[in-house]
Amino acid sequence: MGSVMNRTVFLVDGFNLYHSARAASADLAGQSTKWLDIRSLLASYLSVIGAGAVLEKIYYFTAIASHLDAHRPGVTARHRLYLECLSATGVVPVLARFKYKTVWCRTCQRDNPHYEEKETDVAISMKIVEVFHQDQADTAVLVTGDTDLADSAEWWAGDGRGWVPEASLGEGGPAFVLDDAGSECSLHRDERSGWFIHIASYGFGASTIGLRTAPALTGPWSPPVVVYRPPESDGEQPLVYAAKAHPELAGPDAADLVVTYATNSLEFGDLFTREGACSLYWPRVVLVKIANRGMR
Repeated sequence: MGSVMNRTVFLVDGFNLYHSARAASADLAGQSTKWLDIRSLLASYLSVIGAGAVLEKIYYFTAIASHLDAHRPGVTARHRLYLECLSATGVVPVLARFKYKTVWCRTCQRDNPHYEEKETDVAISMKIVEVFHQDQADTAVLVTGDTDLADSAEWWAGDGRGWVPEASLGEGGPAFVLDDAGSECSLHRDERSGWFIHIASYGFGASTIGLRTAPALTGPWSPPVVVYRPPESDGEQPLVYAAKAHPELAGPDAADLVVTYATNSLEFGDLFTREGACSLYWPRVVLVKIANRGMR
């Protein structure tokens, strides 16, 4: 049996890494470390991650400090050139921005101009959500020394404790949010109502499609309500499963939710018949009305 591939994505806090590289240069008696080959560096850590880790993608988060050009000519040109070099190695730059503000100086008794890097922390957090939501990776590695991003992965420990870092979970582990959620399902936030919707198949073999709702991701979740019974469940030796919602696909009506499910047979040989080849293991699509399903 072959090994399972562990697609690994790295998310690099560019300015944080830059200042670490400058500090390393001082430790190396001034030897330049600014033109760091980030791809080679991170690829060297795949064996440490283990579990069949392979390099899927590297995102490099930074911002162009255009305000420095006035007194440090060429600094942004060198920065852009470095980003071009990173892109040539397959690294994907993600640009944030610098925000201008004034800071009161107690010593000189006046406001002084100040530029602050903005949006990088948010962009990194959103990218983590994106890569897993879009199934781009199995593992995400955050490369930073920024304490603002420490324990960026937290677990729900129940209403009494809320979201806590993994190190604070204790022996009890995280709290259950959805019982019987299903090994294949979907969970999304409905943009119209603001409620969360969970869609899954219920039953083994012959199954129904159930919908659960909650005002928040952590619940409380409603009991499942059957919204559709696939006709394939009434066949001989049915295997109907993997119901999922697709909110990114618009239905003809605002209250429509596009749902897919899979069909197969508990009799393996059926897959190789002429009829089975035309009807089994093909996705099915159905429109489900979600209006007034406990969302208010």
